Amino acid sequence: MAIGPSLLALWRKRPGQGSRGPLAALAFVAFAIVLGPLFFDLFMVIPWPARKRMGQAIFLALLGIGFRRLLTVAPGDAWPAPRDEVPTTGRSDRARVWIPWALQLAVASLALPLLSRPGNLGFGDWDFFLEKFESIRRVILDAHQFPWWTPWCRGGFPLASDPQCGVISITTPLVLLLGTTTGLHLATVIDLMIAVEGARRLAWLWFREPWAAAAAALIYGINGGVLVYTVAGHFIPMSYCAFPWLIYSAFRVGDRLRDGLWLGFWAAFTVLNGIQYPSLYGLLIAGLVWIRALRVQPKPLRGRLLGHTVAAIGVGLALAGWRLTTTALVMADFPRKWHTAFDASVGEVLDWLLYRPDSTILKAATSTYFWESACYVGPLVILLALISLVHGWRWWHTMTVLCLWLAIGSVRWTHPSYWLAQGPVFSTMHVVTRWRIPAMLGLGLSVTSILAHWRTRGDALHRALAAGLVLVIAADLISYGHQILTVASCVEPTEDLFPGPPTSTLVNVENGLGYAAVLRGYGVVRGYQPLLGYDRNKPTARLWRGHPHYRGEAWTDDDASLTTEFWSPNRIVFRTRPGQWIHLNQNPGSWWRINGKAAFPNEKCAEWTKPFAAQADSQGRLELEIVPKGLSLAWGLHATGIVLVLGAVITCRPRPEPAGLSV
Repeated sequence: MAIGPSLLALWRKRPGQGSRGPLAALAFVAFAIVLGPLFFDLFMVIPWPARKRMGQAIFLALLGIGFRRLLTVAPGDAWPAPRDEVPTTGRSDRARVWIPWALQLAVASLALPLLSRPGNLGFGDWDFFLEKFESIRRVILDAHQFPWWTPWCRGGFPLASDPQCGVISITTPLVLLLGTTTGLHLATVIDLMIAVEGARRLAWLWFREPWAAAAAALIYGINGGVLVYTVAGHFIPMSYCAFPWLIYSAFRVGDRLRDGLWLGFWAAFTVLNGIQYPSLYGLLIAGLVWIRALRVQPKPLRGRLLGHTVAAIGVGLALAGWRLTTTALVMADFPRKWHTAFDASVGEVLDWLLYRPDSTILKAATSTYFWESACYVGPLVILLALISLVHGWRWWHTMTVLCLWLAIGSVRWTHPSYWLAQGPVFSTMHVVTRWRIPAMLGLGLSVTSILAHWRTRGDALHRALAAGLVLVIAADLISYGHQILTVASCVEPTEDLFPGPPTSTLVNVENGLGYAAVLRGYGVVRGYQPLLGYDRNKPTARLWRGHPHYRGEAWTDDDASLTTEFWSPNRIVFRTRPGQWIHLNQNPGSWWRINGKAAFPNEKCAEWTKPFAAQADSQGRLELEIVPKGLSLAWGLHATGIVLVLGAVITCRPRPEPAGLSV
């Protein structure tokens, strides 16, 4: 039969209402296959600016849908019990006591490979952090000043207000007590321990099972991505460790005032310990959790939650007010625009989770993509996460998928990070692969959910199996850390890596390892400072030893007598002829005061390409001093924070119930 009559025959049969659905679906798919490419070609004819606006509108619409779901309490939604006092008995009760200690001891053992070569120099970004904390150590112990400024990097740059440099942090006291290398490496291990305990407490809050909570702690705290990042530098350990604590505190806020105080503490810790991409991701996700907490709170209790939130804001401002203002102003001086080249597929994400590079590969790796994609957890973790879907889709699955989707790139219209980068703040955050860090917390909670189900509702075999799987995950990740963390200190301190013998006065060299230079008292003009730009070979007004025009770190045009009466990183005093002009081999900027007056009020905090000349007063004295911008505002923020905390404590304190009248 011909095609036409056969189709008419089908029409005459008039299928019932229930059988029209498959036919309609078949027709829709057929038309989509035939006309889909045509519609796509027609869409691509539209000018790019119009298509971009359409994409932004669609992205905002999707964000709106997600936000609406965040504010919707569906019948199957759950919320953790805020109190920790859940009665357990027998072995589970004992496990809740010893498992946290066992986890901390296991993670603390990672200090052995990190501290195995205390005399070596840094590998990768370790040189950046070693140089910064050696500078902090010298300013505090030798000059007895607060480390506002470092003259040893790129001709002078803010130090305490560098976003990646946490002066008020875990690291600084250890560096002052134990030395730079030992103190920094030990602080890194402590950061890992903080992350592990935070993830364990968050998992316990939701599942109340100690073995299962340990799985989340391991998968988030010491997954392969974190360990590989730790080989490369201090930047991820310092910035990711507070994230589970922020989420944990946001889930609990509104129950007791101290939960609000802890939320503020961890927010301040995030800012003070060192700011990196995970810091901002953590604050963003914690904000979403807080919105959800406000929504699920019964209306009569929302006022209490808001009061605790005011206390959290107060603690954050009271502890980190100076850091917020001075660091924000430094970052505003150097806005960053960067178009990322990361473009991964779903299959590559699976490779990230399964690839386990050894120490030999890490020593030789130079590809940025390699360092930004390694994220080993192993096939067992992936399998358990998939099995957890049997019990339904939960918020931790959503966080895992969304964060991994954000991490795969930002160059295609199918990448959420591409559209997110159109907005403020995120436009400067080009290393989108670090969304993998919060994704690992979602993955860990997914695994915890199925293990907790087996431990609490299964038979003896399932309980033993769940505990055994946790031990396997622990052995895999801990052993991997011991295998690769020695690479962090693999640079032997040979004499050719140092710029010369120790010097008591600052001498700048052109290139070299920053830490090796500062150890001997030298500065590196083309040192590593991301805010000044990744291209260190750009033109600069700073000079260095060996340059044909280098005359020292301070000089006069006519060779007039010049005496340095006092020198420190934050303050320099010269004596010369009255009215004499003096040239300095440091970056001028708005932080400098010349004889008590602002020298360059309209400039950036550090101008790498501009000369620095200052005139002595009528007595022949020239005093140069560093005074950071924003300190007045910082004092205001500190005072505001203290007032908010006191107000919240007074307002939210429990009041005794009025006694009834006696009859």
